[in-house]
Amino acid sequence: MRVLGIDEFALLKSRNYATRLADLEARRPIDVLPGREAETVTRWLDDHPEVEIICRDRASAYAEAAEAATPQAVQIADVWHLWNNLAKAVERTLTSHYACIRASHEATRQTDEEFAVPPPDGTLDVNGRPRRIVGRICERHRRVHALLAQGRSQRGISRDLDLDCYAVRRYAQTPDVDQLLVKVTQRRTPAGRPQALPLRTVHPGLPQRQPALP
Repeated sequence: MRVLGIDEFALLKSRNYATRLADLEARRPIDVLPGREAETVTRWLDDHPEVEIICRDRASAYAEAAEAATPQAVQIADVWHLWNNLAKAVERTLTSHYACIRASHEATRQTDEEFAVPPPDGTLDVNGRPRRIVGRICERHRRVHALLAQGRSQRGISRDLDLDCYAVRRYAQTPDVDQLLVKVTQRRTPAGRPQALPLRTVHPGLPQRQPALP
C-alpha cells in the first residue's frame, strides 16, 4: 500500500467518531480505528512504514500522526476539502465585491427591467438568497446562549453541540450576534472599519438570539 486515505466519520453524530483508513490505489477500505485522536493513528502508521502518500482532511490530529510516524510521507488534502475550501473562498470574494457586481449590473440592465437587485448588505449571496454561514452563526449563537441560560457549562456545551471550546467561548462572550457577523458580512463604515448589520430589520426570518431565562 503506497497511498493511504484517512478520514473521520460519525458512529453517533456529535457523540461518537471513528477513523476510516483506505487504500486509495486499490480503492478499498482497509481498517477502522476507534476515535479520531493522533495517538491511535500514529500507532497504526508505525506498523505500516510502506505508506508514501497520505491523503487526509484538515484535522490537526491526523497531521500530527503523519508527521510523527511517517515523516517521509507526502501529505495532501483530499478532493472534497479542496473544493469546499475553494467554494468558501469564492463566496467570500464575491460578497466583498458585491457593490462592484451590482454597479456593473445596474449599468447594463434595461430601464424597464422588473427584477430589482437587493441592496448589498452582506447577509445575502450574489443571487439575493440568505447566506448559509449567516444562518449557521445565528443558530449556533442562539443554541449556546440557550444552554448557558439552562446552567450548562461551556465545556458541556462544547460536547453537546460538537463545537470547539474556543468557538463556544467566543459565542458565550458575545451577547449580540451582530458582532459575530462583522467579518463574514464584510460591511465597512465610512472610516473603513467593519460594521455589523442590524439583522432584525434586514432579515426577520433568520434565527435570532433568545433572551436569557430568569
